[in-house]
Amino acid sequence: MTNILKIEVDTTTGFKQSLLELDADPNAERFMLINRYTGKMVYQHYVPAGGLVRVVLELHYASRSSLLVIILDDSGEYNAACMDGVKLEELDPYSDNV
Repeated sequence: MTNILKIEVDTTTGFKQSLLELDADPNAERFMLINRYTGKMVYQHYVPAGGLVRVVLELHYASRSSLLVIILDDSGEYNAACMDGVKLEELDPYSDNV
């Protein structure tokens, strides 16, 4: 059984959202999502055992390459890995299997 972060999809409004699927390095302990245009942290969480992460965000992250994804370990043993200009997958809460 794999440990995957439980994601909450809002089906009450019918609005589409965006989905980040991340297969993090086994040595990673934490990940951060930063809006590359404002510098504000959008989301951060610990990487679960197995490294599979799924996060649901607002739809505008699926139409623009506006996220900076940073994966790091808390001990500082490894350098952080950074992916710039990440564009998420569009998610329809009624038709997509999440």
